[in-house]
Order: sequence, then C-alpha cells, then structure tokens
Amino acid sequence: MPPGWTMFVSAVTRRTHNQLIRCVWHDGKTRKYWSSFLTNKWETPYVPMTDLSDNTSSQLKFRVEGVAWEATVASFYSTDRAVSGDALWQEENRSTEVEVITVPSTTEEPPDSVTFFIAVQDAPSSKEDPRFDDLPGLPKAVEYFYYFAFDDRVPQFRRAFGKFMMPRITNALLLATSIRPPRLDFVGVNVGFTSRGLLPFDLNYWPLQDKSFSDGQYYDSRYLGDSGTGSGYGWTPDWDDDFKQRFDGVFLITAYVDIYAQEFMVNMEEAFATAFESTFLVKCEPRRTPEEYNHFGWRGGVSNPQIRGASFETAAQPRLRYPGSPTIPMGAIVMGHDGDEDKDRRPDWAKDGAFMVTRHLNTLVPEFDAFLVERGPIVFPNLLVQEAADKLGARLFGRWKDGTPTELSPDKPDPSISSNDNKINNFTFDLSEHQRRCPYAAHTRKSNPRNDPDVTDSGHSIRRQGISFGPEITNDEREAKTTVVGRGTHFVCYSNSIVRGFKYHQCAQYNDSMFPLKQHIAPGMDPIVGQPDEEKGLVRFMTGTYPLNEKRLIFLPKFVDPRGGGYFFNPSISTLRDYVAMM
Repeated sequence: MPPGWTMFVSAVTRRTHNQLIRCVWHDGKTRKYWSSFLTNKWETPYVPMTDLSDNTSSQLKFRVEGVAWEATVASFYSTDRAVSGDALWQEENRSTEVEVITVPSTTEEPPDSVTFFIAVQDAPSSKEDPRFDDLPGLPKAVEYFYYFAFDDRVPQFRRAFGKFMMPRITNALLLATSIRPPRLDFVGVNVGFTSRGLLPFDLNYWPLQDKSFSDGQYYDSRYLGDSGTGSGYGWTPDWDDDFKQRFDGVFLITAYVDIYAQEFMVNMEEAFATAFESTFLVKCEPRRTPEEYNHFGWRGGVSNPQIRGASFETAAQPRLRYPGSPTIPMGAIVMGHDGDEDKDRRPDWAKDGAFMVTRHLNTLVPEFDAFLVERGPIVFPNLLVQEAADKLGARLFGRWKDGTPTELSPDKPDPSISSNDNKINNFTFDLSEHQRRCPYAAHTRKSNPRNDPDVTDSGHSIRRQGISFGPEITNDEREAKTTVVGRGTHFVCYSNSIVRGFKYHQCAQYNDSMFPLKQHIAPGMDPIVGQPDEEKGLVRFMTGTYPLNEKRLIFLPKFVDPRGGGYFFNPSISTLRDYVAMM
C-alpha cells in the first residue's frame, strides 16, 4: 500500500462455527508490524464479523504513513465451540483454501481505490454460497430477462458458460457485506434453469420434490387461473407467443446504467453465439416518477419478508428498513438451511439454491382508472368524484397511493406515516373493526395477513423482486379507457418451494374467496391479482369496499392479465461450477 492510503477490512462468516481473520500490516524497511483481528460468534452465520478488541466495530482500518507497507490476511477456524477468539490463531486451525479476486478498474488512469474480495473456504465440500437476486437483491436501474433454449447444443453452452458467465455470476454475499455501493458500471448476473434445462447437467429435478417445478408454469397456468383452452397436458394458456415456446433457462442482467447492461449482452451473445437454439428478451425499468410506484400508481415493496444477516443486519443494510416486515429464517427461501422443511431430503447439489418464478403481468391501467371513477362515487356518494375514486382504490389495495395503510388512516393518505419508514409498515389489524378500516380481501392484506387468525407461516414465504416494464399510459389510452400498449410488472419471486410458496399465494390466498378465513363472511378474491376459474363460471368479487356495509358485494373486471412466465431453479455458485460450467 502506498503512503497516504487507507485500508479498510470487513468480513462476514457464512458458518455456524468459530472463525478468526488476522490482518497484519508490515513496514518492509524497519520490520515494524501491526496486527488486528476480526471474529464471529458461535452459530451466528451471515452476520458481519467484529473487531476482537472492539466488538462494536465490524471494520478494521489502517492508514499508511511514511513508506509503503504490505498487508497480509489470514483465516482460521474451529468447529470446537471452546476454541474461539485469538485462541484460533494456530497453524492447525488455518483455513484450507483462500481465493483473492481483484475488482478491476475501468479507467486507464491510476485508481483512487482498489477493492479485493477474499473468499475463504474451511471445508472443501462446502456449498454454502447463496447468491443472486434473492438475497439480498441485485441493485438495478434496468433489468433484462434473457430467456434461452440450448436444446442439443449443451457442450457449446457449457463451454461458453464456464469461460464467459461463470466469472461474472453475482455473489449476494459480496453485495450484502459491501460497505460501499457497487460502482456505476456494475452489472449483476443471475441464472435459473427450468426442470428440462437441468437434465443435461445430470441434475435430476425429481429430488427437488416440487411437482409444479417438474410440470412447468405453462402447464401449471391452468391452476393459477390464467385464461386458455384445452385440458390436462393439452392445455394452452392465452400467453404471448414468446412464452409459449419451450425454454431451458433465463439470465437476469441488471445494471445502474443501461449502456453497461447492453455492452454485457453484446459480449454475452458473442460468447454464446453457437450455444443458443433460440432466445427472447424482456427489458424492464423502474418507473421514473417515482421508481417504487407500480403502473397503477401505488407504492410497493415495503412489506417483503426479511432475513437477518442477509437482507438486513448487514453492512449494506444494518437495520430493518421497514419495521413490521415479516422476518423469516434463511431456509424459508434458500434450500438446505433451518426453515426449509425439506432440508434433510435435499440432494447436495440443491443446497444453497432456490426456486425462482417469473410472471409477465400486463396491468390494465386505463380500465382500472375508469373503474374507480365510475364506481367510486357509488360507494362514497358524499365525496368528489376523484376523491371517491382514490378512496375506492385505497380500499382495493389496502394502502393509499403514497403507501399509507388504510388500517392506520382509513379516510385519507397521511404523509406523517408514508414518509416515516418506522411507521408505514409497523402495524397489525384491529380485528374488532372487521372491514371498516381495511377489507379482508385488500391486496396488501391478502399478501401479508399479519395477525389475521389461521393464516400462513414462514413455510409459505416468498421474496418478491419484480420490476416494471413498458411505457407510461398515453392520453389516447386514458381517453379511450382502453390499454393499447403493453405495460405492467415482470413479477419475480424466490422460495424453497413453488408449491408451498408462489402457487400457494396465488391459489390459496389471492384466488380463494374464503381467505383469510372469517366465520361471518366471505372476503372475496384479491381485487388486483386474483384470477377466477373461468371454467367453473367463477367471477371476481370482494366484500368490504363499503365500510359501513361490509357484506355488500362489488364485482370486478380483470385488471391484471398474465401473458407468460416460467419456473426456474437457481443453483448455488459451486453447483454451477461443478455441474454446469465446462472450464
């Protein structure tokens, strides 16, 4: 390290056993040196390690003065709980493998900083490397979903994957423990494979024990409530043509700046030139005004389940951003960890992997807005037309457009709540109020029933990472009250099970008119994403929109139109390296 430079060292353990990081700074001339240590606590994985001499600090700092110094980093471990702290500093406790990765500079000028990522492995057979968009979530201002089929071009795919893609796969651990945000030219990469796409790599999908994944979403769409024709394996969903073709996997490519994502894809397509049989692309971008609001105009993303040490209590996110969000165990999303009810039955290659679901959902914004303007004054005749429309919309979503929960403020949005991260999601339902404050079927209540009795537990949890696509609504569409241009959400979620996770949410919560179960009334379907079984003649309805007459029904047209999607398995980095990549 040159004179005048400062070095920062931080670390996170993925292990339940004791670990120690020793940093030694050497003055090459006078042989002076300075040692510092980072250590962890027993059975506290995915938590930043702390300074041995100051357990309130998770970072070591050293400033170089006078002459250049050298830095040496070593790692030690023990599976004996009694051997901890500086007692680990023995040669027999040294970690078995260390890999140093330099994060390159993109400029020819001398860099103003250099980043090294040091990966330590204590046991060669470990596969504890969950990553990608599920934990904690890839940074993104633009995201491309690159669906592909390789068919009989497996050898070409494996070589291209090993040479080009494997070194570029994004490690969520690095993101979660990074003190600084990624550089402006950051490109994040995720990959998932369908059940058919796993087979050429000798990865049999049956041990994953998920029938929906085995069948695929094309077939499963009938049970999700999507429109279509036929029956059984002759079922044909009413999807866009791209999603009707068979595909083997999908690359998720995210970036802060679109040009870097496009440059990455140009290089990727050159590397995979002979490896793809077919491809199609979906481009997504958060809405600009503001980005966390969906095309309907409602704020979202505040009640996603959170995982300690992965999505919060990390260097990147020290605290739970929105208190009141469900906290779930790692295994509710990532296979092979506590909270995964199939933990002991997972094959080794599935551990630290997760299922991923994508859904291309068109949102019928002009029709939704027109419905609110038409029906709002009927439900709330004492309000002005737009005020009535806004209030009806709030009761359908369970929140006002700015995110204020109707449970906390049933009559109007409250900026003192919506602008306060500690309030906007920190509430439970007053069950004595029945539906006067928030309808049972409201979208946010269906998604997260909180303290409603007899509701889901973490065994049904999913982590949502969807993103908007398509342009803003045009004046012509608004005047005609009809959608002409496709726009909506490319829904993405992760879980340890599709049957218990996404499919349960869609079928047993959103589509089920009896959820959440109430003795005195049927809540109705989710008014936003609930899909009725048209073959059985079911229609979309809900109760509770009339605050003083909760049993009065309101019938709803479709506001979200599913146009395709897929079920994928996201393997761990080590499984990608050992089974998929051909170096």
